[in-house]
Amino acid sequence: MSKCYSYSDLYIDSLKQLKWLSAQYGEGTWTDSVNDLWYNFSYRKSLKIYDSQVITAEYLIENIDLAFSVWEQRPWAKHYSFDDFCKYILPYRIGDEPLESWRKIYFP
Repeated sequence: MSKCYSYSDLYIDSLKQLKWLSAQYGEGTWTDSVNDLWYNFSYRKSLKIYDSQVITAEYLIENIDLAFSVWEQRPWAKHYSFDDFCKYILPYRIGDEPLESWRKIYFP
């Protein structure tokens, strides 16, 4: 966990909003000026927020509980060993995406 992080930058949040607008209202919302801004964007300039500094016990417990629920309740999961579970189902993140309670969305 000490090496896990996400990026914090106003531009990243803006990009998420622009992508949403583009999906809702069509291609016209993604202008050439926006494209020019993002063409030169570098994550290296963004602040890294390390999980060990911001993650809470509540978040981890919820994530672990939901991962076990999926493993126990979904029919496809009966073919996964405990090692597979630990490698593919249990992790709370894949890369450097922002922390969010994504399991709640996909496993109601």
